[in-house]
Amino acid sequence: MASKLGVNLQEKVIAIYGASSNIGRKFTQEAARRGATIVAVARNIDKVLSYLKQADTRNIEVIQGDITQLEDVRKALHGRDVDATINFAANFSPDALRSRSVNVIGEQHVLDASKEFGIKRHIYISTIATQAQKPNAYSNTKREAENVVKAAGGKQLDWIILRYANVLGTQTWNQPFKFIFPYLRLAIPKVPTDAKDAIFPYVTIETAIEATLSALEARPNQTITILDGETTIEEYLSAMEKVYNVRRSYLPSKQLQSLNKHFGKYFPSIAGLCAALEFLTHPPTFENTTMKRELKVKTRTFQEWMAFKNIS
Repeated sequence: MASKLGVNLQEKVIAIYGASSNIGRKFTQEAARRGATIVAVARNIDKVLSYLKQADTRNIEVIQGDITQLEDVRKALHGRDVDATINFAANFSPDALRSRSVNVIGEQHVLDASKEFGIKRHIYISTIATQAQKPNAYSNTKREAENVVKAAGGKQLDWIILRYANVLGTQTWNQPFKFIFPYLRLAIPKVPTDAKDAIFPYVTIETAIEATLSALEARPNQTITILDGETTIEEYLSAMEKVYNVRRSYLPSKQLQSLNKHFGKYFPSIAGLCAALEFLTHPPTFENTTMKRELKVKTRTFQEWMAFKNIS
């Protein structure tokens, strides 16, 4: 059944929340290309419309909506014969209240609306960060949202939770951001560590999209880690430097941990970075045998991905 899905989505109607996100927009484009009718919901519809300008948009309807507002979620389903809902929306804020409003309350709204309108299948896009030992707002709220999904499911609504590894091929993970101290500006990767041999679990955006498509008809009510494999921080950052023409720099791990010890309770972003560092240097064990068995998706090696991106 899943293999057929990868070829043809004719007559399926899918409501996508978070359609303006890096992965959400890629999924929207690919699902529409394969024949699905898409209801693309985003808080900022300009982002959605901008990437649809050069695409065939006959089977994509764009709706402005904020998943923290239940009525916005409902209006995407009202009057439409929707087969499945998928929630790509996420908030990465170190502020627990802001993060929870999207990651937990927003997901609860999508679940409530899905059940109200008799949707057959719901897919929640989660993260391997839920397995992090050190707490931070993002991992905590995504873990809480997973529990909300499991509690809401059952005979009335089939669900699947997909835990993406770090996604290669999106700006979310591949481009640096600015972290500013008085008198000092550091351009640091979103993998904030100088531990170059640390393990970096990854999934390519191509695998993430294929797995999500297959999840539409996979065995319901299960949590699946979407993982291509693992590489090292050094190999990952070297590739990103070539792909995006950015300069690498590191925030030394010992200094970061010291900052967290003294200032982490005042600056949640520092605590979040330190939690990410701990996760990378002492990662839990992941497996993708379930993904291969349940979703029948072929994995990609890091070298294959680099070749696909025309870098060596």
